[in-house]
Amino acid sequence: MSTGSQDEFLQTVRRSLGRPGPTPPIDVERLFGPVESRGGPVSLESRAESRTGNELRILIDRFEKELTLVQGQVARIGSREALEPYLRDLVESHKVKKLARWDTPLLAELDPFLQGLGVTVTPIKAARKGQRNSKRLRNALIEADLGLTEADYAIADTGTLVLLARGNQSRLVSVLPPIHLALVRPETLVSSMSDLLPLLGAKAREKNGRMSSAVTFITGPSRTADIETIRVVGIHGPIELHAVLLEYL
Repeated sequence: MSTGSQDEFLQTVRRSLGRPGPTPPIDVERLFGPVESRGGPVSLESRAESRTGNELRILIDRFEKELTLVQGQVARIGSREALEPYLRDLVESHKVKKLARWDTPLLAELDPFLQGLGVTVTPIKAARKGQRNSKRLRNALIEADLGLTEADYAIADTGTLVLLARGNQSRLVSVLPPIHLALVRPETLVSSMSDLLPLLGAKAREKNGRMSSAVTFITGPSRTADIETIRVVGIHGPIELHAVLLEYL
């Protein structure tokens, strides 16, 4: 939907609700809390640095437990050298031939190794507003056996991955391929949603109130259930979700 179409749609909704006039800006303070928390600026770095080793282990253990309960698969990798055997096993066991990934430096470092396994790797950037990705990139997403992303945040209490849509982080990479693999940095772990919201608010303030165009919350593989509560996995997204905790970073 183009910007003009979005504005027209929102205006129609506001008129129907009896609220004519322009759509008000996001009230970041009301939505995400005050600028400062506990006497200092809210930041991922400051929170991560203030944790003890034991506090971090508790968060990691809780995240692993909760994600496993909803059929997600978690691996804890203690060194860069140990990551390659893990990727090799995943590629070989699932016969991965084509992979779509976010266009980030951390994931780009893995290209030579993955290509050495015979995997075709395609970096995917988000389409610009009002535009679509090229036919080549759309086909790469459709044909990909595996989507590779990072997690911007991870919520320990629910085993949830949080992904922000950015120019180099297409949300389709975590949705279209049948297998989703997300690399998780330990410092991105937060305890609960109430801990996450101030961090999202801080990011919005850095961009003068502009938020990511999409915030995706992923808790386990895609699943749905009919009226008889028969659960089916993989209907609206990946059949498998793999989260790799990079404990060496």
